[in-house]
Amino acid sequence: MCESLVELRDQSFPGKQIWNTEEGFWGLQTKTYKTGAIFAPRLYLSQLVTGIDKIYWFMGQHADDPTCLINAQEEPYPTYVSYAVMTRLLDRATVVGRVDLGAGNWGVLFARGADMVLAAWRVLGEAAVTVPAGVNKASVVDIMGRRREVAAPNGTLNLTFTESVQYVELPRNDYTLGIARKRVDELLTLGGAPDVKAIADEIPKIAAKAAADNAEMTRLYYLVRAAEMAVIAGQAPPKKAKPTKLAAAARQAIVSRERDDGYLRQARVALEWVDRLATRPAGAGNAWAVQQAAAAVKGITAHEKPCYPGVVINAFIGEPGEVARIRAIVPKKNDYSTTIDEKFRFQIDRKAGETFDLELTVWNYYRHKISGRLAPRLPEGWSAATGPVDFAIEPGKFHRVVFHVTVGAATKAGLYTVGGQCTYHKQPVTEIRPQRIQIQ
Repeated sequence: MCESLVELRDQSFPGKQIWNTEEGFWGLQTKTYKTGAIFAPRLYLSQLVTGIDKIYWFMGQHADDPTCLINAQEEPYPTYVSYAVMTRLLDRATVVGRVDLGAGNWGVLFARGADMVLAAWRVLGEAAVTVPAGVNKASVVDIMGRRREVAAPNGTLNLTFTESVQYVELPRNDYTLGIARKRVDELLTLGGAPDVKAIADEIPKIAAKAAADNAEMTRLYYLVRAAEMAVIAGQAPPKKAKPTKLAAAARQAIVSRERDDGYLRQARVALEWVDRLATRPAGAGNAWAVQQAAAAVKGITAHEKPCYPGVVINAFIGEPGEVARIRAIVPKKNDYSTTIDEKFRFQIDRKAGETFDLELTVWNYYRHKISGRLAPRLPEGWSAATGPVDFAIEPGKFHRVVFHVTVGAATKAGLYTVGGQCTYHKQPVTEIRPQRIQIQ
């Protein structure tokens, strides 16, 4: 599921964070103190390494559910301890990537300051696993926070993986940096760059097209992630600068182009990358990655046309007279039959030469009066009985018009979209969601 969300993000919402806004132990058939403690970290770790940015877990205080955090007396359940241990060990750490530890095993490597943390577990049962960690010994912490020192003869850790997560604290050495460098290569491939040295040259080129091309925006996103990982892997060139200053300059580039009414949608998405990198614990050592993200912001800003979110066009459709009949309904409290919104249809069937009603509403969400001209947005050969309509709208108000539309006589069978449009600050503004006409 999480991998599908990442694919959807890359196709349609490039560079945006993915949030899982509600999570819990819904799939557990048997809920016990043990299962709660075991699965809490697995819930997070498996999603984070897949690409989920934030996970909201609503499993708090409950008297009868042992998988919650605390009981009715605010005493901690084992799940609370497991969750707290994970948080303490990985707070503000960066996901490096998944580690191949054999079939049936999970391994997720995190960069935490100058060190690394390997979180590992067995999906089901137990298994002896050899980890070529390249250390003489390592600290291993279990889900209850109990720490033990494990010897590593010849640089090899011999561990028994169980269904409970173990956290192995490791230095940045050939083993952990090798995993990070493998992730750099994966990100470079996704971003379409041959190596780390090419990132700085590729980002401005891609940014020039990213504002209008989702595929280019996705490439840009992965190159910035590659720059971040290159810093962790020790492959980035040194950069003496304050990340906060680089971030401030990127923000100012956007603000100076947006002015009061405008909004640079894609540039603002890229600014989120800058802000995240600029506040990482790596501090000044992360400056090169911040610089690359800031270059992406500035490149997009130079080419993106502002959109104007204070001007909003809604569109509804219906057979002749249908929209007017729905609008005539007076909603009554606690009377479900008098609700209006659900009665509007997003798709209707028509034939060539037939008519339908297209209702367009322009909302003004600014604090000042706006004016312009509203017109239907129709397929070629279709026509409206009346032409564009002028509007002047006070703050917080709206202007609504119903256009009577005729389907072109030569229109072939198929699915067509209709909506509305106006011009504001010489930029086109279209409907939030187009409506569909199925021509028979």
